[in-house]
Amino acid sequence: MPIYLELARGDSRYADDAAYRALVLSRRQGLDTTAEASSLIPANSFFGLKVGASLSLPTLSALPNLYPEVLDLAAALVDAGDVEAATGELMFALRETADEATAVAIGEALQAHNEYRQSKRAAEGFISRGSNDLRTWRLAYPRAYPELVLPEARKRNLEPELVWAVMHKESSFHPLAVSTSNAQGLMQVIPSTWNWLAELQGEPPADPFNPTASIRYGSAYLDWLIDLFDGDLELVVASYNRGQGYIQRLFEGPAVQGDKDELYRHIGDLEGREYLQQVLANFELYKALYH
Repeated sequence: MPIYLELARGDSRYADDAAYRALVLSRRQGLDTTAEASSLIPANSFFGLKVGASLSLPTLSALPNLYPEVLDLAAALVDAGDVEAATGELMFALRETADEATAVAIGEALQAHNEYRQSKRAAEGFISRGSNDLRTWRLAYPRAYPELVLPEARKRNLEPELVWAVMHKESSFHPLAVSTSNAQGLMQVIPSTWNWLAELQGEPPADPFNPTASIRYGSAYLDWLIDLFDGDLELVVASYNRGQGYIQRLFEGPAVQGDKDELYRHIGDLEGREYLQQVLANFELYKALYH
């Protein structure tokens, strides 16, 4: 317990896990460390939500509605048929500004052209420095490619916020992203799973770097996992990252025995544990930011 509490007081990536583990053990053993452990669980985190904490998110925007000159240049380039040049000018202007209102105005223009990665990164920078403005937070958690996500989610009876939460973590909305494990595209599906999903849909494998195909295949995979795990999103999300066979064996095996509090600590790598936590926290953030 002292080791868990010491880790929880620090700023490492293990701090939130340690705080929650300390809380679990305190409750199981009737220790007087329950209150301290609970107080160390970060706000707006997966474990914070697990213990019933409310999200602390902005509900209003106080930023002035600016119209930087680069927006006219970008609009002229779009009218001339050069969307790529327009996006380039906007990204250059975004890198050059340190003003939040200007950055948000430029970022919103970028996202209107389906460029989400750099605008998201800029907004996250302002949030890390304390921004509590609704427009900035929505820029950091965009409803990317809504024309693709919303109809696909409706078709499969998925919550679109789940698709966005996965995409946010997997690729930061970069359609050409490739991971070290060769996961590809917006929804970061590895080739073997991609080909299997194509078989399930009775078609030749589509281009994994095509946004329409990536969102369709990734949504199909989420839908399949939801059916497999009877709607348990924690098992669904963990399986999307680590594979359903591994998660199912681990969850039902002797170390975990169906206990979620044991699952959180027995997933065999930090990336997998953080993935589960971040995607599900982002899922709730999306629902709260766009309610």
